[in-house]
Amino acid sequence: MTALLTLISGAAAAQYKSELTEKLKRDEVPAAVQLSLKNALTAPPADGRWQLLYIETTIENSHDVNLTPEFYRYSFMENGNLAEFFYTPQGILDHTKGIEERKISHSQQEQVK
Repeated sequence: MTALLTLISGAAAAQYKSELTEKLKRDEVPAAVQLSLKNALTAPPADGRWQLLYIETTIENSHDVNLTPEFYRYSFMENGNLAEFFYTPQGILDHTKGIEERKISHSQQEQVK
């Protein structure tokens, strides 16, 4: 009975989630993500920036923290506008912002749909 109460009370502990970003160097980005970007853009701008968007989950009264990657974002300026590519941790292009469709290869456009 005590074990059951402990299990139930543990399940009721509050969880707190935060959406966070972290700047990354290119060599910190998974190879699958980098390859997908190279397939999407024939020549990715050298001054582009990588960021990891992730969820941090903490449990009340615990030291446990769970970090869950959501997207790797590559951003750069193009003609005065911010262009962004969002990739899953598996290297699949999820969506883009501020980029003309003609700049994305046909195979990458099919992945977005």
